[in-house]
Amino acid sequence: MRPEQLEQHIRDIRPDAIVVDAFQRFATETGRDLIAIVHTGVHGMGSIENASPPDDADALLTLRVEPGATCVRQSDQLSLLIHARLVRKPDQAPVIEKDFGGGVKIGMREELAANPNQHAPLYEAWAKSQAGPLYWGVLAALMQK
Repeated sequence: MRPEQLEQHIRDIRPDAIVVDAFQRFATETGRDLIAIVHTGVHGMGSIENASPPDDADALLTLRVEPGATCVRQSDQLSLLIHARLVRKPDQAPVIEKDFGGGVKIGMREELAANPNQHAPLYEAWAKSQAGPLYWGVLAALMQK
């Protein structure tokens, strides 16, 4: 696959949904349900620019994954970063705004991704590794504010 085809394929994987799923699983299985997750019906966990918390929610967490792909002579790479933003009210400053996973690069061939269908599982493994730090970072921010 040509570099531009690889990049488009990577962007079509929907890594935001993969990250939200990993975060929800962590909250249920490891986080002792200390944060209730409410679906707002928008992409990911919300649009960072326009979302507001539901009336019965304490805060709104938005997660945006910024994926990139490069194709070089020896390996194809994913470059991944999650931008998390937690707000209590739309007109207030964020309680937390932080990037997770910045600079993470996964060598596709080193991870045995022999074809494009194997890229999504690599995202899932990466998202799972970021779910814990993200969850506890959000919880700590909520407790401090």
